[in-house]
Amino acid sequence: MSSRDWEVEVSIEKSIDIDGKTYRILGRVDLLKRNSSGDIVDVVEVKTVKEFTNQFPLEHHLLQLRVYLELLGAEHGKILYISRNRMVEYEVERGEISIENMVRETIYNTAVPRYSWECRYCTYKKICPYAVREEHSSSS
Repeated sequence: MSSRDWEVEVSIEKSIDIDGKTYRILGRVDLLKRNSSGDIVDVVEVKTVKEFTNQFPLEHHLLQLRVYLELLGAEHGKILYISRNRMVEYEVERGEISIENMVRETIYNTAVPRYSWECRYCTYKKICPYAVREEHSSSS
Protein backbone atom coordinates (compact mmCIF):
# COMPACT_ATOMS: atom_id res chain seq x y z
CA MET A 1 0.00 0.00 0.00
CA SER A 2 1.52 3.27 -1.10
CA SER A 3 0.84 6.45 0.84
CA ARG A 4 0.10 8.15 -2.51
CA ASP A 5 -3.00 5.98 -2.84
CA TRP A 6 -4.57 7.09 0.43
CA GLU A 7 -6.08 10.34 1.67
CA VAL A 8 -5.53 10.92 5.40
CA GLU A 9 -7.93 12.58 7.87
CA VAL A 10 -10.52 13.50 5.26
CA SER A 11 -13.15 15.92 6.56
CA ILE A 12 -16.73 15.18 5.62
CA GLU A 13 -19.83 17.31 6.08
CA LYS A 14 -23.53 17.02 5.37
CA SER A 15 -26.43 19.35 6.15
CA ILE A 16 -29.75 17.90 7.25
CA ASP A 17 -33.01 19.84 7.56
CA ILE A 18 -35.21 18.79 10.46
CA ASP A 19 -38.37 20.63 11.44
CA GLY A 20 -37.32 23.82 9.66
CA LYS A 21 -33.78 23.95 11.05
CA THR A 22 -30.55 22.97 9.33
CA TYR A 23 -28.01 20.86 11.21
CA ARG A 24 -24.47 20.20 10.03
CA ILE A 25 -23.00 16.74 10.48
CA LEU A 26 -19.21 16.81 10.60
CA GLY A 27 -16.72 13.97 10.67
CA ARG A 28 -13.18 13.04 9.82
CA VAL A 29 -12.36 9.75 8.14
CA ASP A 30 -8.95 8.38 9.09
CA LEU A 31 -8.13 6.85 5.69
CA LEU A 32 -9.90 7.08 2.33
CA LYS A 33 -8.94 5.53 -0.99
CA ARG A 34 -10.39 6.42 -4.40
CA ASN A 35 -10.00 4.78 -7.77
CA SER A 36 -8.81 6.65 -10.88
CA SER A 37 -12.41 7.80 -11.53
CA GLY A 38 -12.63 9.36 -8.08
CA ASP A 39 -15.03 6.75 -6.69
CA ILE A 40 -14.44 5.68 -3.09
CA VAL A 41 -13.07 2.16 -2.91
CA ASP A 42 -12.01 1.97 0.73
CA VAL A 43 -12.83 3.74 4.01
CA VAL A 44 -10.78 2.88 7.09
CA GLU A 45 -11.34 3.93 10.69
CA VAL A 46 -8.23 3.38 12.85
CA LYS A 47 -8.51 2.70 16.59
CA THR A 48 -5.70 2.18 19.07
CA VAL A 49 -6.28 -0.22 21.95
CA LYS A 50 -4.28 -1.37 24.95
CA GLU A 51 -5.28 -4.99 24.52
CA PHE A 52 -7.65 -7.10 22.48
CA THR A 53 -10.76 -8.72 23.90
CA ASN A 54 -13.51 -10.80 22.36
CA GLN A 55 -15.73 -7.67 22.36
CA PHE A 56 -14.26 -6.22 19.15
CA PRO A 57 -15.43 -4.57 17.03
CA LEU A 58 -17.09 -2.26 19.55
CA GLU A 59 -20.66 -1.22 18.77
CA HIS A 60 -19.98 2.53 18.85
CA HIS A 61 -17.00 2.10 16.50
CA LEU A 62 -19.25 0.22 14.07
CA LEU A 63 -21.82 3.03 14.29
CA GLN A 64 -19.14 5.68 13.68
CA LEU A 65 -17.88 3.92 10.56
CA ARG A 66 -21.42 3.29 9.30
CA VAL A 67 -22.23 7.00 9.65
CA TYR A 68 -19.11 7.82 7.62
CA LEU A 69 -20.08 5.25 4.98
CA GLU A 70 -23.57 6.77 4.75
CA LEU A 71 -22.21 10.31 4.46
CA LEU A 72 -19.77 9.21 1.74
CA GLY A 73 -22.20 6.96 -0.13
CA ALA A 74 -19.84 3.99 0.31
CA GLU A 75 -21.12 0.45 0.85
CA HIS A 76 -18.35 -0.99 2.99
CA GLY A 77 -15.28 -0.08 4.99
CA LYS A 78 -12.89 -1.36 7.62
CA ILE A 79 -12.10 -0.80 11.27
CA LEU A 80 -8.41 -1.31 12.00
CA TYR A 81 -7.56 -1.91 15.66
CA ILE A 82 -3.90 -1.42 16.55
CA SER A 83 -2.24 -2.42 19.80
CA ARG A 84 1.41 -2.41 20.78
CA ASN A 85 1.99 -5.87 19.28
CA ARG A 86 -0.95 -6.64 17.00
CA MET A 87 -3.26 -5.30 14.29
CA VAL A 88 -6.74 -6.65 13.56
CA GLU A 89 -8.99 -5.57 10.70
CA TYR A 90 -12.78 -5.93 10.56
CA GLU A 91 -14.80 -5.58 7.37
CA VAL A 92 -17.99 -3.54 7.89
CA GLU A 93 -21.04 -3.19 5.65
CA ARG A 94 -22.98 0.08 5.72
CA GLY A 95 -26.27 -1.63 6.39
CA GLU A 96 -29.45 0.21 7.33
CA ILE A 97 -28.71 3.52 8.99
CA SER A 98 -30.65 6.77 9.18
CA ILE A 99 -28.56 9.78 10.05
CA GLU A 100 -31.73 11.88 10.09
CA ASN A 101 -33.19 9.65 12.83
CA MET A 102 -29.95 9.86 14.80
CA VAL A 103 -30.02 13.65 14.61
CA ARG A 104 -33.68 13.65 15.72
CA GLU A 105 -32.76 11.43 18.71
CA THR A 106 -30.04 13.89 19.65
CA ILE A 107 -32.17 17.02 19.21
CA TYR A 108 -35.16 15.66 21.13
CA ASN A 109 -33.21 13.62 23.71
CA THR A 110 -34.98 10.37 22.89
CA ALA A 111 -31.90 8.14 23.13
CA VAL A 112 -29.80 9.37 26.02
CA PRO A 113 -27.41 7.94 26.75
CA ARG A 114 -26.95 5.69 23.72
CA TYR A 115 -24.48 3.59 25.70
CA SER A 116 -24.29 3.35 29.50
CA TRP A 117 -20.50 3.83 29.49
CA GLU A 118 -20.90 7.34 28.00
CA CYS A 119 -21.87 8.74 31.40
CA ARG A 120 -18.46 7.84 32.87
CA TYR A 121 -16.82 10.37 30.52
CA CYS A 122 -19.44 13.11 30.63
CA THR A 123 -18.74 16.32 32.56
CA TYR A 124 -22.48 16.85 33.13
CA LYS A 125 -23.23 13.46 34.71
CA LYS A 126 -23.71 14.92 38.21
CA ILE A 127 -26.58 17.13 37.06
CA CYS A 128 -27.95 15.12 34.13
CA PRO A 129 -31.41 13.60 34.64
CA TYR A 130 -30.52 10.85 32.13
CA ALA A 131 -27.23 9.82 33.72
CA VAL A 132 -26.70 6.14 34.34
CA ARG A 133 -25.59 5.80 37.95
CA GLU A 134 -23.12 3.06 38.74
CA GLU A 135 -24.15 0.79 41.57
CA HIS A 136 -21.63 0.43 44.36
CA SER A 137 -21.86 -2.73 46.39
CA SER A 138 -20.98 -2.64 50.06
CA SER A 139 -19.75 -5.65 51.93
CA SER A 140 -21.25 -6.49 55.31
